[in-house]
Amino acid sequence: MNMKIIILGLALLLSSSPLFWRGVGGEVFGQDSIDNSIQQKLENLAENSRNEEEDYSELFRTLDFYKKHPINLNNTRSIQLTELGLLDDIQIESLFSHIEKNGKLLSVYELQSIDGFVIPTIEKILPYVKVADLTEEPHTTLKEIIKNGDHELILRGQQVLENQKGFSSIDSAGISNSPNSRYMGSPQKIYSRYRFSYGKNVSAGVTGEKDAGELFFNQNNKYNYLYYDSLMKGKQKTGFDFYSAHFFIKNIRFVKALAIGDYQAGFGQGLTTWSGLAYGKSSDAINIKRISPGIRPYASVDENRFMRGFALTSGTDQFQGTGFFSRKKMDANIIYPDSSTMDGVYSLQTTGLHSTPSEIIDKDAITKTVFGGNISYRKRKYSFGLTGMHTLFDAALNHSPSSYNQFEFSGKQLTNFGSDYSLLFHNFNFFGELAVSTNPDPKGGNTKAPFRAGGYGYAFLNGCIVSLDPKLSLALLHRNYQRNFRSLSANAFSESTKPA
Repeated sequence: MNMKIIILGLALLLSSSPLFWRGVGGEVFGQDSIDNSIQQKLENLAENSRNEEEDYSELFRTLDFYKKHPINLNNTRSIQLTELGLLDDIQIESLFSHIEKNGKLLSVYELQSIDGFVIPTIEKILPYVKVADLTEEPHTTLKEIIKNGDHELILRGQQVLENQKGFSSIDSAGISNSPNSRYMGSPQKIYSRYRFSYGKNVSAGVTGEKDAGELFFNQNNKYNYLYYDSLMKGKQKTGFDFYSAHFFIKNIRFVKALAIGDYQAGFGQGLTTWSGLAYGKSSDAINIKRISPGIRPYASVDENRFMRGFALTSGTDQFQGTGFFSRKKMDANIIYPDSSTMDGVYSLQTTGLHSTPSEIIDKDAITKTVFGGNISYRKRKYSFGLTGMHTLFDAALNHSPSSYNQFEFSGKQLTNFGSDYSLLFHNFNFFGELAVSTNPDPKGGNTKAPFRAGGYGYAFLNGCIVSLDPKLSLALLHRNYQRNFRSLSANAFSESTKPA
């Protein structure tokens, strides 16, 4: 975890511009104070994340875009300022109310006269905003996209230098007695990514990854025994172990977002569905409200927390509708009562590692299909949304009964619904989500026992952020996740890795 924080810090240092000084109302500060504030946010996120494969580049990408294309505060929308991630809803509303009452801003120095905009807040946003009187209309054409788009190519390799037992030599008798005691491939971890992007409107790319111990060339398998081949059932292929590809466009005419290939989806407060990065418990105690990102492109190497298919968001700035569909293979421990029939699944595997026969057998064992949608209505001072989704597996998930998993999902299908809201009232920001899950047919019967796999489960999350003073805020959050609530795609504010 410390290494992730070091990497984030180095990335900030490399991406920041040379030190400069700027005065606001007599205050003098440097670029390093701005970067330190943002770095703290990223460190909080890294400390809270339990996934070493998270891709933090999207966080830098947004800030880098607005550093090159500052937001004109006289010609912007609340969703754009929210996306920046440096202002809360109360501050954004104060800005718009000030402009409505007093007219367009004449200078960034005028921000000091707006409620909630203290010097540290202004310091954070100055590199990413500007004040201009002209209305700037973007000119997005195919020729413009091709000419001024950015190309990014990343190649990365790494290897543990110390000798590891899993890569040591072993005789045929030893490998037959313990087939999972050795890795089948080389010790190098290889990552490759190409991405084309045009601002925040267009993104397309391909990603490939091979973990340490996985085979890149099938013919290089160190243990070419018929016994091994029968174990793996021909699942080992040549090339990267994991591939990801996406095509994504945003805010082009009537299309608010279109994703083809791999993508992420997040709505409300994450009780129904939320894939990708999200803030949780951290030292940044005020940062408890989720800002719904909707549909986003996926370019990371976590082999589980994404959707693969297509999604479309269309509508106006106030009213939008989203539909999504995903179908992909997932790793799982499968149950074979005989050599040819699959009876069910013990558990889903989320490591993404395929370096031993048992891991290769579990690869792409079942198919997961997800489809659903969201509708949302947003005004400056309030918003609400409805989300629904259905998850279907091609084999039933049947956990071995134990104390730690007695309330987890079992069966082949699960339906989730959620309703979220946000309301600004003076200096109070109320928000929350109500979610319900239903799995009426967990194992082929009609189990309705309240604390077993079937029946309905509910989850509630409500919060309030209060600006008591420009230098003092209060955050309150209440959550109640019932024991029979299940959401396979949720990532809400919680004590553990999932809202349960």
